Amino acid sequence: MAYFLNKFISILCLIFQYYVTTEELNVETRCQHENEKVFLVDNLLKRNEIKWLNGYLVGHRPWVLNQKDSFKEISLDMKSNTTWVSPVSTEMFERTRVWKELSKILKQLTGSEQFVCYAMFTMAYRMDFKPVSNIGKPDDKGLTVQIFLNEDMKKNDYGETVFYKDNNDVMCGIHQQPGRVLIWNNTLNHMPKPPSMLYVQTQNSIVLKLSNSEDEYKSCMDLNKANKQGILNSRPQKFPFIDENDKLNCLQHGSNINYADHLTNKYYDSHGHEIAVFDNVLSERDLNKLREYLINDYHTFGFQPYDDEHSEDHDNVAWISVQKSDVLAQSGLWQVVKQAATFLSGLDQWYPYDVSMNIVHSFHHTRIHDDCEPSEYEYTFLLYLNKEWNEDLYGETVYFEKVDTDVEPGDEEYEMIAAVKPRYGRIVMFRGIIPHSARPPSPGFYGARYTFACKVSKTYRSAKLKKLRETVEALHEFGVEDEVDYSEEFENNEGKQPDNVVKLELNRQKQILDDLVQKRQEYFVNQLCENT
Repeated sequence: MAYFLNKFISILCLIFQYYVTTEELNVETRCQHENEKVFLVDNLLKRNEIKWLNGYLVGHRPWVLNQKDSFKEISLDMKSNTTWVSPVSTEMFERTRVWKELSKILKQLTGSEQFVCYAMFTMAYRMDFKPVSNIGKPDDKGLTVQIFLNEDMKKNDYGETVFYKDNNDVMCGIHQQPGRVLIWNNTLNHMPKPPSMLYVQTQNSIVLKLSNSEDEYKSCMDLNKANKQGILNSRPQKFPFIDENDKLNCLQHGSNINYADHLTNKYYDSHGHEIAVFDNVLSERDLNKLREYLINDYHTFGFQPYDDEHSEDHDNVAWISVQKSDVLAQSGLWQVVKQAATFLSGLDQWYPYDVSMNIVHSFHHTRIHDDCEPSEYEYTFLLYLNKEWNEDLYGETVYFEKVDTDVEPGDEEYEMIAAVKPRYGRIVMFRGIIPHSARPPSPGFYGARYTFACKVSKTYRSAKLKKLRETVEALHEFGVEDEVDYSEEFENNEGKQPDNVVKLELNRQKQILDDLVQKRQEYFVNQLCENT
């Protein structure tokens, strides 16, 4: 122990010695207490590099919901207590100009070369309170680096990182600034504070764990590989209830569900559009299996930045696990969805076009929206996936009716017509035109509110055309300004395209969108790595 202490003190002496020589690099000792110091570096990142890192972060996969849950198959050691974490390739980051310049500063500060053990994006939300933490053992000589990435946070948006002495008194706090770099020893207690209540976007950072020991670096690489394998292994192989020997209990003794026996509530808007609530359709075994599948599918977790447009027509569900509608259609779960729609409508040609699991935390700000246009005849199916929910946890799905129609988008007023408690296994089926909102859980609930959602259109063809239109809209939002280039066969049969032509065109446009997303990610990486 004495050896490590003396070694660390000698490193600190080197730090003090190099402080003068690094002053031109805008490095400063922000605070110190006994043998602990926190260093701050400003103006290391160029403005474009901050934009590129933020752009890369938004489209990055996989994101891990870094919370304990009994349904998670594998517990990952993410070296962070932030709620949302995304591992970044250390090999990629070490190729960037940011790291090449930062490594020079670190070598001057410590007198030795530093290796990137872990690199991760982190997202913090308002009210996302975390305890004081450190990741180092008493003899840990490693360093932690945090780089703030937000460009729009103001002086009263909070989000500072606070450091603590051994007696838990405050050592110092450092306010976030775009591109600001903090450096501290792994053993130092610290707390990244969440943004203020008025800041509805995420606070983004990239966090690095460093070591100057090749043995420790090798150990880090082993842990990185274990985490990558853990994420890969946690990904379920197949959507449940597809195989013949994997039937839902409610379909074991026949293909029809008597929904009248499960109907517990029904509400209507002034136009007669219904909201139907069903209980005890699925067994607990089947609910557990579906939930386990969905919450372990990290690779499908997608992030949506907060939409602050005045029209407020976006649901602002920040995290969604997107599932494939054609895969659901092969599953016994689709029979549960389809039969509920048939029970309410009398029609039996329904087909899914939008399937997902919505993930909502207490710190999210969801909004009133509808799922389709007034001219479309659609239903939305919700299945709640949180056990032991009670009324003190809030989280209802609330349904509304618009009371004024002759106003600008965003200025509407609504009256509430129903609120449904998210009881485990409860199903709600409602007309997609009804305005609704998934209310966040209460601040006393530290987990996520999970809901399986499926939007259905009245025929296979109308479902595929709806998804095609949404895909084209996504292309325009992505920046494709020209008219979308449809296939000749699709254009020549406008309004009368056979089902297979519609499906082929949808797959073609989705591939174009996927390729653009991939090229955007590659662009950010190339810009970060080539501008050295």
